[in-house]
Amino acid sequence: MKQMAIMKNVKFGLQLDCGKVGLSFSVYLDECSAANQFISGDKALEIIKKFGVEDVEDLNGKPCWVETDGHFSVKFLEPCKI
Repeated sequence: MKQMAIMKNVKFGLQLDCGKVGLSFSVYLDECSAANQFISGDKALEIIKKFGVEDVEDLNGKPCWVETDGHFSVKFLEPCKI
């Protein structure tokens, strides 16, 4: 199911556990439900461009679309343009 979420704790850099550079953030589905996301490489750069921000910290609080099964799986899809 596609649903809107809010991005928080956005960072760009080296993810030590996988040794890749990319965009890491949490997506909040409601006040007490969140899921961590990591997107690497060209896909991360594409997302930053789509939002049109100069600094990744400006992504904090931005709405986005995620795909969720309603229980455990949450996957970032794209920016939500409101």
